[in-house]
Amino acid sequence: MYMEEKDKKTRQAFKDFIEAINAKDVDKLCSMMVDYHEFVDSLGNSVKGLENLRNAWAGYFKMVPDYRLEISKILVDDSHIIATGVASGTFSPDGLLDPSNQWTPLHCLGKQVVRRSGGILLRFC
Repeated sequence: MYMEEKDKKTRQAFKDFIEAINAKDVDKLCSMMVDYHEFVDSLGNSVKGLENLRNAWAGYFKMVPDYRLEISKILVDDSHIIATGVASGTFSPDGLLDPSNQWTPLHCLGKQVVRRSGGILLRFC
């Protein structure tokens, strides 16, 4: 029973994080991270530290203002998650949403691993 409750909390923390990404809510994202949080992108690039991540997310949402994640499957094991789904968005270096710069859907969420401790995300890759 305890593990089921813990898995539910881990799943909810992940869903809340994805909702904050889809809402482009940098403050909410940062409120869910510890100071030493690490984000690893699909190319293996790593950003560490809360202020670096705040700047990275804000910059990314300006560059891809309609960025969106759609999760199709979530598997939870204690404080780890693997999720699959798709990402979509439009590269917008000038702030305009030019359809020729749109990528949708991109199956770049082949694996998402989240470590969680008390509702705070330690790593998102």
